[in-house]
Amino acid sequence: MKKQSRMSRQYGWFLIVSILISIIIWAAYGLFAEEEPMETVHISVILEDDGNSRWTSFQQGLEWAARAYQVDLTVVPTAGFSKTEEQWELVEQKVEDGTDGILLNPYNADGIRQKLSGFKGNVRILLVENDISRNGDTIPSVSAVGPDYGDVGKALFDEIMEDYQKRAIKQDEQDFSETGQIDNLLQGKNVLLLTSNPGKSGAIQAGEKIKELMEEQNIGSWETAVLSSQEDEIAAENREADIIIALDDVSLRIAAEIQASSTGNQPDLYGIGSCSDNVYYLEQGMIRSMIVINYFKMGYESVALLADTIRTNNGETHRVDIGFQAVRPEEVHTPEIEKLLFPIVQ
Repeated sequence: MKKQSRMSRQYGWFLIVSILISIIIWAAYGLFAEEEPMETVHISVILEDDGNSRWTSFQQGLEWAARAYQVDLTVVPTAGFSKTEEQWELVEQKVEDGTDGILLNPYNADGIRQKLSGFKGNVRILLVENDISRNGDTIPSVSAVGPDYGDVGKALFDEIMEDYQKRAIKQDEQDFSETGQIDNLLQGKNVLLLTSNPGKSGAIQAGEKIKELMEEQNIGSWETAVLSSQEDEIAAENREADIIIALDDVSLRIAAEIQASSTGNQPDLYGIGSCSDNVYYLEQGMIRSMIVINYFKMGYESVALLADTIRTNNGETHRVDIGFQAVRPEEVHTPEIEKLLFPIVQ
């Protein structure tokens, strides 16, 4: 009996050791076995103006994500559009070519909204930078990756308020209220809002938020100007303004160029921008503060989301909010801002 008991124990230990060895071998196989490669996804990118330097970081983000998610990426050459139909023709062309997905930077929010409402293709379309929102309402059936332009507008207004508050404190021109705030900082100031494309939902949302905040501050007057031609630029140059707020990269560059060529009193210039020209004008102090959008992250997240949506056939709508940063001239060469402006160099 004792002999059988001893043999039973030995057998039990042998069985336990065998199971442990099997588990170790199985785990090692799972750890070192090659993963089955993902099927390549084909994505086309249609921007409004792919040659603009503001897209440099965005395209770097695209390329990094394409390598990480096994994506065959094609950036369609564009040089700007004059109407929605021109951009949509490229979309239809890529659909016919058999692409799996399209990253689309809408030329005009309302125009693309109408095109997408009648789109019946199997190709997945993801909107980047600007969506097709109207009055702050997003379209539930279309995913988008970009900044919250309402927040961008508020950030711009806050930058202006900070400047004027510092001036008022320094010059002792205003009295502090009981709440510690300076009242009516911008009362009587003439504000000019600029945009190069009034059809962009981002410019619309940022502008609406700024107007809302200006009304709260009882600002004397403001007007909006569109810079889509040389005549528009001349007209804007002749407008009297204490503060200029540019709602996109192109209008900010044009306003800064006007500032650089003018010898008279200069209005305070603020805006949204990321292109190399605007970084230069900011560095030179012609732009008092600039909202810089994280284009690298926007490019990376766009590819990651669209590739996953295609592979999983996920019909859910996503709205990915991309960060931004208000940058002043003295901050351009700080490590944090250089990483935002030149991510691959860091």
